Amino acid sequence: MSRNHYLDRIRENIRLVLVTKNLSQTEVADRIGISPTYVSQILSNDSGVPPSREFVEKLAAVTGVSFHAILDADLSKMVQRVIAFSYKKFLIFATISLTFGFNTSPSTQSGLVHFPSLLTSVSSWCDLSTVPLPVPIP
Repeated sequence: MSRNHYLDRIRENIRLVLVTKNLSQTEVADRIGISPTYVSQILSNDSGVPPSREFVEKLAAVTGVSFHAILDADLSKMVQRVIAFSYKKFLIFATISLTFGFNTSPSTQSGLVHFPSLLTSVSSWCDLSTVPLPVPIP
């Protein structure tokens, strides 16, 4: 997907948020604390002004719509699946290492000590149950 196509999809998602929340560009600008002209430039496909991360974060905060949903639901899900899959591979390694006592480097051992907090952190925003495991965890 080209950069312009991706930016057009983000702009379309922003327009959809404004319509579904019944907000004008001026109302959004007032709530976010930017000029209505800037909002108009962001939404114009011809302006060349891409929406900044800060703009999308503030829009998400004032509308109650998730940051990832505004960016792109498909891309967000793909990124979450990649992270979750990598994390599950780490889970398998950690389980095997802890179960069988493999010799691991001090940095790996340190990572395994923080394993429960890492699990909580990842699972709080990424649904690990939707990612297939490469092998069953014992």
